[in-house]
Amino acid sequence: MQIPIEDVLGQTAIVCEIALVLCVYALSPTVRREVQQLLWRGRGAAKARTDADPLDVVIADLPRQGLRHRVDEWRAETRRGGTGLGFEDWLLRIAMPAAVSQSGLRIWQDGHSFVIHHGARYVIFDTVRGTRTFECRIDGRLPVVAFIDDEGRRGPWIMIPKLFTVEEIVSMKPQTLP
Repeated sequence: MQIPIEDVLGQTAIVCEIALVLCVYALSPTVRREVQQLLWRGRGAAKARTDADPLDVVIADLPRQGLRHRVDEWRAETRRGGTGLGFEDWLLRIAMPAAVSQSGLRIWQDGHSFVIHHGARYVIFDTVRGTRTFECRIDGRLPVVAFIDDEGRRGPWIMIPKLFTVEEIVSMKPQTLP
């Protein structure tokens, strides 16, 4: 007796979905949230996530150690003689957005959101610090920024949590897009 291929494929798909769910729940809570966010858009979502949709990132859910793993990676590569670059230049070369995050990240902070793109520059304003320009990199799902001074020099790469005021978030405008 032959089983129709459609039945076999349907059963295989169900087994794969179950295996995926089990694998996701075996992950650490932080990684699990990231994977769930990639696969699930929420109750009543009208459409599936597409590559053009920015990924949602909640500031409070970003890893506490931030760039620590990249600093450790850079130090190890420097010790091996694999690079002579400083950390900031090395990060520019190594930080690559995941294919799914190339459309950008929608960052949620204090009930407000803004979208950033890998390699883009943005201008922000607040009444205390005035106008500032920063460059963005997305390393997987980790957004980092470097402020640009008046002479066009890039400062150190820093994490986003509690970096922007509400006034700056509302004023954010892209200067250049990648």
